[in-house]
Parts: sequence; structure tokens; C-alpha cells
Amino acid sequence: ALDPSHFAAWTYLGALLGELKLLDKSIFALKQAQSIDEESIITIHNLGVVSLNAHRYKEALAAFQRAVAHRKRGPQSFIGLAETLTAMKEKGKALQVLEEAFAAYPANEQIKQMIIGQLKSMADEVVLAKGSWQKVDEFLNRSLAIERAQPELLYCLAISKMEQGHSDEAKELLREALSFNGSLIEAKALLQALTAK
Repeated sequence: ALDPSHFAAWTYLGALLGELKLLDKSIFALKQAQSIDEESIITIHNLGVVSLNAHRYKEALAAFQRAVAHRKRGPQSFIGLAETLTAMKEKGKALQVLEEAFAAYPANEQIKQMIIGQLKSMADEVVLAKGSWQKVDEFLNRSLAIERAQPELLYCLAISKMEQGHSDEAKELLREALSFNGSLIEAKALLQALTAK
């Protein structure tokens, strides 16, 4: 039997059980570790990860919120919180968390790519819901402000501009998309069609 006061053993067991996808047992072990040392960032974070994998979103949310507030937090705490909020269908809140994380860790490529993906997903949802093209522009422009060299997003923004009757802006965006990826067939075809008019 495992010594109930052995923090490292419970933490290791919780992580191992999580890797083996024995999620309920992992959560139990991590909660045992947490009862010994409530301030361990490793235990708090691992409890969030395992709870998220077990689709226990409220527990994951509580763990990652604690991790983000912790003095020894790292980018993975923000990422876990954003993933939990996304799983809970709270994309706007997830985006806020990611933007806060990007401000704290601007060199973190994973956070940057998650923001770009979240904004693209939100733009796609607006298009599918036949929402405002201006809202699509907002999401795509925010993504392009983080990283301009995204030819597919430039192409999508060109379509949005075209739908709003701004064909000159659409042409410029298509040219820019092609400057990053000259083999983007859709952009080439659309630019030719707009130029022929």
C-alpha cells in the first residue's frame, strides 16, 4: 500500500495513471497528492489535464484557474485553461485567456498558433451562421495582426471583402496571399476573375 503522506509517490502515480488513460484512478491519486501539498503547481496542472481528458470540465476549469493564478505558473497553465474553455463551448473566454498568455509569453509558438486557430474558427462560425462580414473581417484581421504570412487567411479575408463589395481590397489581399504562397490555386483563380472584370 502507498504511504498516504508520500507526496512524490502520489504525484508520480497520478501522472502515470493519467498516461495509461486510467483517468478516475489518476484523479484520485492527484487529489491525494494535493491533500498533502495544496500549492504544488505540478499537481494542480496535472489534475487539470487529467480532468480535461476525462471530460470533467468543471474540475479541469477549477484546476487550471488555480494554475494560472499560481506564482509559478507557466504557458501550459494558460493553454490548459483555454482548451478547457473551448471544450465547454466558451470560445470567446478561451480567446481572452490565450491573448493574456500571449502577452505574458510572446515567444511561445503554441499559444500564437492557438490564437490564430481560435480566431479562424470563430470567423468560420460567423460565415456558417450567415452573420456579419464585418465580424469575419475583425476575427481574420486580429489573426493576421499576430502573423501576416497566412495566405489561406488572406484569401478568406479577400472573399469577405468581395462579399462586401470591396473588390479592390480583395485584389490586394489576393496578391499578398500569392506573395506568400504562389501555388494557392483558389487565390489565383479568384484574382484572375476579379482582374478580368
